[in-house]
Amino acid sequence: MLDNILLGRNGDDGTETLADLCEAVIHNADRFTLFQQLTGKRQRLVKAVRAAEAVAVVDAIQW
Repeated sequence: MLDNILLGRNGDDGTETLADLCEAVIHNADRFTLFQQLTGKRQRLVKAVRAAEAVAVVDAIQW
């Protein structure tokens, strides 16, 4: 799979190596994991806002 991705990323010039791509994949996977956690937190906060029955309750919600 990575070989095919590399072919698409390099086009005709072939400047990126498989090792470069592997580093990028690992870096992106770490960031994606953090992003998923933030997405879950945002969804929890949205749920709390929707369940709030008063403005004061919404005002008390913290990130």
